Amino acid sequence: MDQASHGFDVFISYSAADKEWAEDWLRPRLKQAGLQVCTDDDFDLGVPRAVNIERAVVDSRHTLLVLSPDWMAGEWNQFEALLVEADDPAAIQRKLLPILIRPCEPPRRIAMLTYADFANAQRREAQVSRIVASVQGKLHLTDGGPVLRQLLSEDAIPQSARNRARMIDKVRNFWIEGVLQKSLYNEVRIALGLEKRPDLVSNPWDMLVQQPGCDPQPLPPGTTIADVFDKLDGELLIVGTPGSGKTTTLLELASALLDRAEQDAEFPIPVVFNLSAWAEKHLPLTQWLVQELNIRYDIPLSIGRAWVEEDKILPLLDGLDEVRPDRRELCVAKINKFRKEHGFVRLVVCARVADYESLSTRLHLGGAIRIQPLTIEQIDAYLAQIGQAFDGLKTLFHTDASLRDVAESPLMLNIMILAYQGNTSHDLQSVGTSAEQRHNLFNAYVDQMFRRRSVETRFSREQIIQGLQWLAHNMLLHGQTVFFIERLQPQWLFTAAARRRYIILDRLALPIVVGIVTGFIAWIFSNFLGGLVVGTLGTLLTGLFGGDNTNVLGRQRQLWQVGVSALLGAVIVGSTIGLIVWWFMNGNPLRWERALICGLESGLVGALIGEIAGGPSLRPRQVIVVDTLQWSWSKAWRAAFSGLLGGLVVGLGGIASVSAIPRSQANVYVSGIGILLSGIGIALV
Repeated sequence: MDQASHGFDVFISYSAADKEWAEDWLRPRLKQAGLQVCTDDDFDLGVPRAVNIERAVVDSRHTLLVLSPDWMAGEWNQFEALLVEADDPAAIQRKLLPILIRPCEPPRRIAMLTYADFANAQRREAQVSRIVASVQGKLHLTDGGPVLRQLLSEDAIPQSARNRARMIDKVRNFWIEGVLQKSLYNEVRIALGLEKRPDLVSNPWDMLVQQPGCDPQPLPPGTTIADVFDKLDGELLIVGTPGSGKTTTLLELASALLDRAEQDAEFPIPVVFNLSAWAEKHLPLTQWLVQELNIRYDIPLSIGRAWVEEDKILPLLDGLDEVRPDRRELCVAKINKFRKEHGFVRLVVCARVADYESLSTRLHLGGAIRIQPLTIEQIDAYLAQIGQAFDGLKTLFHTDASLRDVAESPLMLNIMILAYQGNTSHDLQSVGTSAEQRHNLFNAYVDQMFRRRSVETRFSREQIIQGLQWLAHNMLLHGQTVFFIERLQPQWLFTAAARRRYIILDRLALPIVVGIVTGFIAWIFSNFLGGLVVGTLGTLLTGLFGGDNTNVLGRQRQLWQVGVSALLGAVIVGSTIGLIVWWFMNGNPLRWERALICGLESGLVGALIGEIAGGPSLRPRQVIVVDTLQWSWSKAWRAAFSGLLGGLVVGLGGIASVSAIPRSQANVYVSGIGILLSGIGIALV
C-alpha cells in the first residue's frame, strides 16, 4: 500500500471469524456502489500489522466496524477503533461507522454511536444503502436509528432470534450442564481413540465407483469429534460397544456445535433426540422431530414444524440400538428418507456397533467412526490423574486380565472408581470370569451409592432396589434409556390385575358418575326417559372415548381410519339409545320410526366423538402430563364451539326421544330445552 495515497472511502474492520462475510458479501456491494474499499487483503507484505492498520485508518475517510462477539474478542480490532477515535474523538466527522451482524455488548464509547443493523438478514440490502448514503454525505446516521445498547433489550431483538436463543439455552441446560457435566467421568476426561469405519455407511456412488480405503483406519491422537464432523460435512455415524462413550462423545459434539450456533445466526440449532421415543409410534422422521420438540423441549408445534421444514434444526439422534430389533430396519429407512427430503441438512446418529452391523440397510451418511476400547496405557494415565487412592486398582489391572477386560469401557472404569475408591489391591483380589467380576462390581457399586446417600429415607434398601428394578425392566420393555415421568403410562402397572382395576376405575366408575349427574339434570327438565337417554349417552361418551394423546399432537390418519372410528361410534351410541327409546315405548311398532330417528341423532354424536377421539376403546387411557395448568382463550373458544355443536346434536337426539312419548306440545318444548342444555353441558365437559 502506498502511504501517500488517500483514495479509500472506507476501511472495514472485522474479526477472522467474519472475514468471509466481510470480503465476499459486504465488500463487493460497497464496491458496486462506487466506493473505494480497504480491508486486510490490501495490507502490504512485510510491513508490521500495526503500521498497515494505521495507514488504512488514516487513508480512509470512514472505518466500518463489523461488530460481533468475535470482533469484541479481537485485540487488533480494538486497536483499529482506537486509532479512528483518536482522529475524531467527538464523532463530528462520523469517521467511525458501526455495523452489527451478531448481537454483542460493545464498549461504551462505541455503544453511544448509532449503528447499521445487519443482524436481520432480510434488511441487509437496505442497510448497505444507508452506509453508501452516509459515506457520500447524503444521510447523517446520527439523525435516527436505535442506539447499540438497545440490542441488550429483549424488545429490540426479533421474536425469531429470541426463540432461537431460548432453544439453544434449553439444549445446553439439559444435555450439557445437566448430563455431560454431571457424567461419571466429567472431572477428568479420557481422550478416547477414534477409528474410521467407511464400510458402515452407504453412498449413492458406491454402485458406480469403487471407493479406495474402506478398511478401518485409526484417526490421529488428539482428533476431536468436532474435527470429524467438519471433515464429513456434518453427516456422521458414531458406533461403539456398550459403555464405550458414544453418548458422551455425542454430547461433546453438541457442546461444540452449540457454541457455533450462538456465534452464527445461520448455523442450525443442534438438538439431541433419543430414538427410543421414535419406536413408540414409528412416525416419519419429520413429523416425529416436530412432536419431540413439542414434548421434550416445549416448542410450539408451529415453530417446531417451521424449524424442521426449513432445516434450522441439526438432529443428533442417539440410541438407534434402543429401537426394537424388528423396527430398526424401518427406523434406518425413515432416517434415509428424511435425508433425501432434506438433502443438505447435517445429521448425526449413534448406535452400538454390533446391533448396527447386524442390519441389512445402511445409513446414507458421509462417514462413520467407531470409539475404540480403552488401552491399559489410557487406563493407567487416567488413574494417575485422579490420585493415589486408586493405586490398588491400578496394580490389580496389570495382574488380573478378566478385571482389565471389564474396564475397557469408560462407563465400567468409572463405576469401578466409584465402587473401589481407597481399596488396596489385596482387598480387591477376586477370582472368576469377566461376568462374575461384573456382578461383584455392581454389588460393590450399589453398596457405595447407598453409603453416599442420607441415612434418613422413607423407603428401605429393599424397596428402593425393587422399585429401580421395576423401572429398569419397564424402560427396557418399552425401549427407553432416558427416564421421563410423562412416559409413565397405565401399561407400566405391575400386574394384569392392576391394569384391569385401572381400566374399571377409569372407563366405568367415573363415566357412571357423569351419566348419573347429567341424566338427573335432564330428568328434572323432561322426564325419566329423557334423563335415561342423556345419562346413558354421557356414560358411553365418557367411558369409551378419549385418552389417546397422539391426537393432541395432530396425528395424521388415513381416510379409512377416520371412517371406521366414526362408524363404530355411530353404531355403539346410536343403537344403544335407539333400543332404550323403543323399549320404553313397549316395542310399539308404530313408534319404531321415532326410535330410529333418535338412534340416528345419537349416532351422529358417536360418529363426531369417534372421529375426534380416535374411536371407542376399552384399553387404558394414556396419561398426559403438563407442567402447569394454563388458561388459553383461543383453546377455550375452540372448545366452546365444538361443545355447542356436539350439544346441539345431543339435544336433538334427546328431543327426538321425548317426542316419541305422547304428551302436550308445551311439555315437549320444555323437555327438549332441558335435554338440549344437558347435551351442551356434556359436550362442553
